[in-house]
Amino acid sequence: MCGRYASTLSGEELGRYFHADEIADVELRPSWNIAPTTNVPIVVEKRDDRARLVTTARWS
Repeated sequence: MCGRYASTLSGEELGRYFHADEIADVELRPSWNIAPTTNVPIVVEKRDDRARLVTTARWS
């Protein structure tokens, strides 16, 4: 398992890149020091209507 990684895009930039239909109401900022147990940005695609959502999940 890797120890840390960087995310250089904001939530809005991730949304544009992945053609997301919605961005969750959470602050998604670029970070050069993402470690385990951090809330990280993810893109979720709903199975029924294939809509994409940018949100966060806990990396653990």
